[in-house]
Amino acid sequence: MGALMGKIPTNPNGTAVPKPRGRSGRAWFVLGSIALLFSASRANAQTWAAAGELARCERHSGTVRGLAISPDGKYVASVGDDRMCYVLDARTLKVGRQLGPQSAPLTGVAFMKDMTIVVSGVRDKSRPGEGTIRFWDWNTAEVRSVMSDSDINAHGLVLSADGEKIGVGLGNASARMYHIPTGSRMGLETPWPDRKCNAVAISPDSNVLAAGSGGGVVLWHIGDDKKGPGPSLEGENTAEVNGLAYSPDGKSVVAAHGDGVLRRWTVADQTLAAKIPAHTGAALCVAISPDGKQIASGGEDKTVRVWDAATGKESTRLAGHSGAVTCVRFSADSKQLYSAGTDGTVRLWSLTGAGRIAPNTPMFEIVPRDAKDAPAKRNASIRPSKRGKTKVPDAKQVETATKLIDEVYADDLGKATDAAGKQKLAAKLLAFARDADNDAVERYAAMKRAVDLSVEAAAVAAAIEAAAEISATFAVDDVTLLTETIERLGKTARMPEARIALTETALKMNAECRDARRFAEAERVLKTAEVVVRTTRRPDLVKSVRDGLAATKTASARWAAYQAALEKLKADKADAEANLTVGKQLLFVDGDWKKARAYLARCNDDALKAAAEADLAEPTDPDKQIAAAEAWEKVADTLAGADQKTCQALAAYWYQRALPALTGLRRVKVEKALKAMGTLPPINRGV
Repeated sequence: MGALMGKIPTNPNGTAVPKPRGRSGRAWFVLGSIALLFSASRANAQTWAAAGELARCERHSGTVRGLAISPDGKYVASVGDDRMCYVLDARTLKVGRQLGPQSAPLTGVAFMKDMTIVVSGVRDKSRPGEGTIRFWDWNTAEVRSVMSDSDINAHGLVLSADGEKIGVGLGNASARMYHIPTGSRMGLETPWPDRKCNAVAISPDSNVLAAGSGGGVVLWHIGDDKKGPGPSLEGENTAEVNGLAYSPDGKSVVAAHGDGVLRRWTVADQTLAAKIPAHTGAALCVAISPDGKQIASGGEDKTVRVWDAATGKESTRLAGHSGAVTCVRFSADSKQLYSAGTDGTVRLWSLTGAGRIAPNTPMFEIVPRDAKDAPAKRNASIRPSKRGKTKVPDAKQVETATKLIDEVYADDLGKATDAAGKQKLAAKLLAFARDADNDAVERYAAMKRAVDLSVEAAAVAAAIEAAAEISATFAVDDVTLLTETIERLGKTARMPEARIALTETALKMNAECRDARRFAEAERVLKTAEVVVRTTRRPDLVKSVRDGLAATKTASARWAAYQAALEKLKADKADAEANLTVGKQLLFVDGDWKKARAYLARCNDDALKAAAEADLAEPTDPDKQIAAAEAWEKVADTLAGADQKTCQALAAYWYQRALPALTGLRRVKVEKALKAMGTLPPINRGV
């Protein structure tokens, strides 16, 4: 009974406080219902709010050095020591395309307004004279141009708000600026001999470059070499500057220092406005939210921390990385945060509490019923539920453990007569269940009890959090558990806020189910949402649910037809209709053009067949490349929505291939066609 009692750290509001891992000199003491965290290095006790990890990408095989968010907010790019650049879906962090590998590690990345991806890296000594700043074309995934300075060994990259300037920090104590339209170089020599420039930032008005190193921070007036270095923000500190960020109004600069402290400077008078002891060990990165209200930092202590920009108080601590945190970036609405580190992962966190989930767990961890049904690379975040997980205890064991829980928490159960009381107890039980040192049967029973209490309280986020914790720890069918939890919530959610939250959760679940080919469950969750959304006075959600049900029906029918077509092709590889069905599935749903075109070249749709045949020829002659592009444009003209954009992306690929050899009006015509297509989705061409 004592084992159950002493491991329930909670905040004053009853929510679970994340238990620090691997941090010495700290001890937990439970005083009533409040857990205080005492630090041997700091006299004050502190509590902080928990936030949830929404998604994770684990594709990098080394340290991630740079993150960037696309102008439309739909994509995140990451680069690292493994010489790769991955373009990820901003919501799911699934890999949309990969660029590379390059010949040397990559250190920085940025998106231009036209979606061109800019990356920086270290010099490849085996290739003298080869530039390390590259421009990758969004539509073709090919290097469009290179800044060819052989002495560049970049330690960071930043793009100005006007999209015309690039700043990099160099290994020889210099910062350098480039004017993108002309390719001209603006040399800025920083006054720090024998040190490298680790971090750079450009002011929101694109006129000042901040460069940081062991000597502090220097402000440079861009485009005015006669002025030379501007004010120096040094103060009392000589620790390395590892990260820099300008406030959205350009009035202050925040630096992440090697002594673990964040320092905020007022630009106008170069005064030190605030010092935040942020990390145990070095602070490695910093970002300021677009609304200017939050500061995020990452450090050697493996944590991401979020601070109130006005008060300097810590509001959120995110633990989950197994190595140092090297990058942080806010979403455009300031409600989510991306982080990356030496563990090779990119993570997406919720900062609002909405959609909170179990720490270190994807929002929905769904497993296709059969491994063969699992989509290929596009569903990389879906992990097998039984891998490394604990077997579910038998019913009698769970019944015994549940009785013990009810006995130990009898007082809390007596007070849990309303929604707030039930949520508070659910949080306590979940905090106990997360401690891996506790008995597995008791942990499982506590998680189930937490789900039940949260459902009774109509606490949507808490119920999903507890259910996700079960699926992350025990070998259960994730999709069944989460679907049943949503259906149960549909019977208890009465208030508009709860119904809105449930509908939004069901929509997310529906998308994940469709990706995993679990169409029955995808329909079930939206059928629940269809009932509760009627009283929310949210026509946008009503429409989303209706559209989701239609998309589920279409996807289910398409998948069934695809499976039937595969069976037909086993008997007759030349079956034109079956080839068309399989080809469309691979192209428009799975995004796998390398496989799709072989099927479409044998199909009975004349336009698709002609385009596929032209593409399969892999033409090198500009005239034939243009012919291939026009064939895809012809197909695109017969389609709409995402399918049309897919065919336009294939047309753009061949136009871009032909462009370097074109001159005069032919070149103008192709450039005009490319511009008219706008932003296009990534296409997997088997690179």
